[in-house]
Amino acid sequence: MTNELPAPLVPAEVDLRDFAFMPLEVGRLLRSRTWLTAKRRPELGFYLLNLWVASWHEVPAGSLPDDDEVLADFARCTPARWKKLRDELMAAWVRCADGRLYHPVVAEKALMAWAGKAKQRGRTSNASAVRWESRKKSVTDPARSPSGTPHGVRYGSVTESVTDTKGEGEGEGERQGQGQGQGQGQGEEAAAA
Repeated sequence: MTNELPAPLVPAEVDLRDFAFMPLEVGRLLRSRTWLTAKRRPELGFYLLNLWVASWHEVPAGSLPDDDEVLADFARCTPARWKKLRDELMAAWVRCADGRLYHPVVAEKALMAWAGKAKQRGRTSNASAVRWESRKKSVTDPARSPSGTPHGVRYGSVTESVTDTKGEGEGEGERQGQGQGQGQGQGEEAAAA
């Protein structure tokens, strides 16, 4: 029998530090033997939860460094208390070939979150490609502008003020917030601008 360590439960590139939330499967947690033990000894639940959430923002997600000082700090536990509780707190964690400790359930949730992140990244990339292609087509098609409207056609207040003039010098600039009392021709200059 060999003493080879298992491969990491999560690939090295899985980085969920931008995920503010970690999924917690409540029913599964409440039925677990670990949580039943924590029910009798709430201190354990506090330390366990701290370790789980700390591992969520490690890289790879779902793992922790195999360093007692760091682990005690992540657990929010005194070093003396850590020495007494370490084996109990780390019972579910698996030491892997990369030298890190992985919690199988947190690793499972991390892989699910990573798959969702990759799927979203793909959707965003596809949408960007479609948008880029439509922009390229509008540049190569002289009859279309980048906004998708034919050249020379404008929508909005500038076009309205040019097409809805009352007569030479009468209120041309009013629709553009310029107010009344302006001299003749000023509204036309603003509309042309």
